[in-house]
Amino acid sequence: MKGNEKGFGLKTGNVLGEVNPRYFRSCEVGQLLGDPTKVQTLLGWNLTKTSFPELVRIMVEYDMSFVKKIG
Repeated sequence: MKGNEKGFGLKTGNVLGEVNPRYFRSCEVGQLLGDPTKVQTLLGWNLTKTSFPELVRIMVEYDMSFVKKIG
C-alpha cells in the first residue's frame, strides 16, 4: 500500500472515508482496452453516430427493462 488512502474532515480531522487495501492494484496499467462488440450488438451503439449522453440513456433503458423482467 502506498500513500495515505484516507479522507479526513477539514474541521474535525476525523476519517471520513478510506480505501480498503484489498482493492489496490499491484501496479497501474498504462492503457485499458475493451471490445465494444457487446454494446454494439445488444444496444445498437455506433461510435460515430451515438453521443455519450445518448449511449447513457440507451444503457439505462436496457438496464431498466432487465430489472422489470426479474422484479
